Amino acid sequence: MAEEVRKLAEQSQQAAKQIAALIGEIQHDTDDAVIAMNEGTRVVAAGSVVVNQAGQAFQEIAAYVGQVSTQVRDISGVVKQTAADSRQIVSSVQEISQVSEETGAHTQTVSSVTEEQSASAQEIAAASQALANLAEDLTQIIGKFKV
Repeated sequence: MAEEVRKLAEQSQQAAKQIAALIGEIQHDTDDAVIAMNEGTRVVAAGSVVVNQAGQAFQEIAAYVGQVSTQVRDISGVVKQTAADSRQIVSSVQEISQVSEETGAHTQTVSSVTEEQSASAQEIAAASQALANLAEDLTQIIGKFKV
């Protein structure tokens, strides 16, 4: 019986050592788990900071997009106004061209009339000269009849 008690005591001691080893492994695994959880918490916190920064960046981007959109609308308005002004300028230039053509036509008419008047004036001058010559001839002929 003493032998059995000694064996049981040895077995108990062996079991106690195994239990102690298992407890040590569990404590070691628990420490590893705590370290891993702490690292996970740190990574999550860092990720949260990155996500917050990304959110702020997206808000800034949205604000810039709004500003650019406003500027594009303003530029579009200016371009439309410039196009309207350009059409008005083209219309004015066309009117000026038409008036210039009409003025040119009238100038040609005035030039033709002036040439005709000049020709008529030359004819009148020639007729006047012929009349003057006739008057002189008549005066000489009349002078012969005077007694």
